[in-house]
Amino acid sequence: NGLKDLVILRLDNNLLTDLYNDSFKDLHSLQTLNLRNNQISVIFNNTFYFLRNLSILDLGGNKIAHLMPLAFEGLDSLKNLYLDRNRLGKIDGQLIGSLHRTLQV
Repeated sequence: NGLKDLVILRLDNNLLTDLYNDSFKDLHSLQTLNLRNNQISVIFNNTFYFLRNLSILDLGGNKIAHLMPLAFEGLDSLKNLYLDRNRLGKIDGQLIGSLHRTLQV
């Protein structure tokens, strides 16, 4: 509960492999989440659901090969999404559909 006002969270370069849909549930004020250069391979549905104020999500430099269709559900304020240096072959249209209102291209 002491992290409820946290605005920036840097978890880059930590060898993280898994994210769960309740991993960030109490971080309602979070605006920037850096998960760059870990070992994450899959982003499951609703992983970031509780991060309504998140504007920057950096997932670059991981091993992400698959993004579930609702992986970014709930990211109503997301402006910058970094997926560089991953193993993505294709991105489902439904996945990006929910982000088209907020993402800056």
